[in-house]
Amino acid sequence: MNNALNIMKSRVLLYCILLAIVCSCTKTVKQSKDFDIIETNEYINIYNSKGKLDSVKITQKQLMYESNVLTSVNIYTGLHTYTYQNNSLYSITETSEPKRNIIRTTYYKDKSEETIELRNNKDTIDYSLYQYRDDDKTQLEYMRIIRRLNGKPIIDIDINDNYEEWYFYHKGHLSNKVRHDCNSSQTEETYFFDAIPNKENLQSIPKSKNKQFIKYHTYNTINDTLIEKYFTNGEIDMVIRKYNDNGKQVEHTYATDGFEILHIRYKEKDMDVTVTSSPFMGNSTDSTYTKNGKDMRVVRVDDEAKCLITYDYDRYGNLTKEVRKTKFF
Repeated sequence: MNNALNIMKSRVLLYCILLAIVCSCTKTVKQSKDFDIIETNEYINIYNSKGKLDSVKITQKQLMYESNVLTSVNIYTGLHTYTYQNNSLYSITETSEPKRNIIRTTYYKDKSEETIELRNNKDTIDYSLYQYRDDDKTQLEYMRIIRRLNGKPIIDIDINDNYEEWYFYHKGHLSNKVRHDCNSSQTEETYFFDAIPNKENLQSIPKSKNKQFIKYHTYNTINDTLIEKYFTNGEIDMVIRKYNDNGKQVEHTYATDGFEILHIRYKEKDMDVTVTSSPFMGNSTDSTYTKNGKDMRVVRVDDEAKCLITYDYDRYGNLTKEVRKTKFF
């Protein structure tokens, strides 16, 4: 634990360094006039007589340049179809030209949301179920996720795996999780506590032959800094520091596996700005500008490229256009 705290002290200067990088990178993206890739997604929102979405027609256009000369044009289409039973019971079916054999349908009910993604209209490759305690869907009760592709690993941005997970909540807080790996047939159980578990807490965990993890976290305030420490089976694996710096909310997270991320949140005129920086597996910085809960602009910079993303909405608040411009270093 002392080693982790020493690491934290040695990285306090990261905030100042990354903030300087954010400011310089943001200006660079704004001033750049040429890009290597320009991707445009246009959404034609069609509403019914009650003002609800009936369908969304999507056109995706990708323009690729080399030395400011257009070298490639790719255009794809997609369609979202809405089916209503009443105000709270409806479904959305998504299809797209690049994945003609994939159909994704989400069913919205009074206290649940269920998504099924099918390949060739028969093989379930992605499934999720969110069950809530209240009609406003603010308190989760149960969640189930399946990632599977014909019994073979499905490629995910984080890891290649083939699994099923169940999440259980108590009074709105995650209490335990069960994860079954379909490749290895191994099952893991994880139990969550808001503080160091006492004897009664530990006795409440059912005996099992599966691998078990006990996670908990502690809070401590030093001066104006809130320090949260997260433990797994008694070993510290993550520390989060939260504090204010000249009107900016700073949240600095790092883990013992080398992962590190810094969030800075502040107001800029009528925008809420969130700057996210991470040196983990290459430096990256995202600056997200939000208004009335909607993303308006994102500036993204990493070791390989800089990217500017802008969003437009209609009067109902639904997305009409997304433009992503990328320049490689």
